[in-house]
Order: sequence, then C-alpha cells, then structure tokens
Amino acid sequence: MELIKAYLAIFTTIVLFSTIEVAVKLSGTAVDPYFLAVLRFGIAGILMLLFQLKKFHGLSRNDWFMFTGIGVLGLGGTFGPYHYVLQTVPASQVALIFSLNPVFAALTARFVLHEKIRAAQLFALILGFVGVYIVAFGFSPIRFDSLPNTLLTLWAAIAFGSYTVFNKKMVMKHGAVFTTGITFVISAITLSPFVKTCVISDPARAIPILVYLILFTTFIAYLLYFYGLKRVSVAAGSSMFYLKPVIATVLAFFVLHEIPDTKFLLGMCIIFIALFLSMKRSTK
Repeated sequence: MELIKAYLAIFTTIVLFSTIEVAVKLSGTAVDPYFLAVLRFGIAGILMLLFQLKKFHGLSRNDWFMFTGIGVLGLGGTFGPYHYVLQTVPASQVALIFSLNPVFAALTARFVLHEKIRAAQLFALILGFVGVYIVAFGFSPIRFDSLPNTLLTLWAAIAFGSYTVFNKKMVMKHGAVFTTGITFVISAITLSPFVKTCVISDPARAIPILVYLILFTTFIAYLLYFYGLKRVSVAAGSSMFYLKPVIATVLAFFVLHEIPDTKFLLGMCIIFIALFLSMKRSTK
C-alpha cells in the first residue's frame, strides 16, 4: 500500500507539471513572463522555507555558495527563458523539447561525477537533437525567425538537467524541501531585474492562474514528488517524468486547440526513443 501511495504521488506530480505550459498560455500576455517566474518560485520557495527555518542555523559559506550557484544558474537559467518562450511557442512543443532535460542531466553527471561517457549516451543526445529539429523545423532548413525560441527552450532543458545533478549533493545534506525552497527564492531574486512590469493587465483571468501555478504546480507538486521519491528509487520515480509531454500535448489539444502535425508526432517519437536510451543507460 505504501508503494502504491508513492507512485500515485509521483504520478500526480507529473500530471500537475504537465498543466504548466497550458496554464501559462491561458494567462496570455496579462503577466510579464519574468514576473510570473518570480511570483511562482518566490512565493512557493518562501512557503517551503516556513517549515524549515531551523535549518538556516549552521549553514557554511560553501553551502551558501552552492545554493547561490544552483539558484542563479540552474533555476534562474531554466525558468526565465522557459516562461519567456511560452508566450509565443505552442505549449506542446515547449513541453516536448523541455522533456529532454533528463538526457542533459545524465550527460552532466558523467562529467560532474566523473562517470564514464558511453557511446549509447552520446547517441541518445544526438538523437534527441534530431527530434527537436524535426519538431521545430520539420525537414526544411533552419528558419532563423523561430531559431531563438528553439534555442532558448533547449537552454532551459540543459539548465534544468544540470540543476538536478548539482542539486543532488545539497539535497542529500540539507533535505529536498529546504534545498528546493532556498534555491527557489534565490532564483526569484535573480530573475527580478529582468521584470519589465509588475502590472497584471487582466487580473480576473491571470490571478486564478497564478494561484494555481504557485500552489499546485510548484508547492504541492514538489512536496508530492519528494514524498514519492523517499519511498521508491530515483530511477523508478524519475522515469515517470517522460509521461509529461504526452499529457501536456493532450491537454493542449483539448484546452488550447493545438493540433499536433506530422512533424511534431515524428519528432516526439524520436525524442521518446532518445529518452528511453538515456534512462536505460542511467539505470545500469
């Protein structure tokens, strides 16, 4: 029964994560993308830290250095571009490209943890890029008008994948909730200078979405995720992350009426193969 509860918690997390792109798209341009990221992670981070205040005592300079690096480069480098791109790129496309982050996490772990890089890992990375190219451009030459958004989404996936690796040591030392909370707050501070306006142009539509993003897709989702990962292996729990682009695509179809075309479906299949190869290799 405990194992069933753990997997149910992780599955619920993945479902909540899958709604992020659709929810952000529904808010439209009512909220500045960077202000949205600051609110989402800043408030969720503070809520997490309210339960972990005692852990601030005894933090070393090295701890603060690591937390700052993770918050600025990992989370700040992820969710600033991520929320910016969602203003113009289809939600299903962003979700699919972002789902490559486990591949980048595995590749980063090879260097950071000094593990041997296998040929299958490199092949998975190359195959993932092929899938991304097909999703973004089909079989046509690169369209430079859409290239920046594709690169920004890829960068968000790379940054988040690297974040999961560098975050591992701090989670083991200080706990997942405290580490996530403090890095969330630091990332919110990092993104604050990029906010162009704090004005919400359509409060009636945007505020309920903001509340949902903060409480459900960030605060509750991460708590459920940590609850599940305490009771199952990381490999088993994280493998469910690959359901995210499928669920996000279905939601985008019914809510946003985004119809996936042939190149999207083909690219999705290729990316799934890359993710499977990466996951299979990382669990050995």
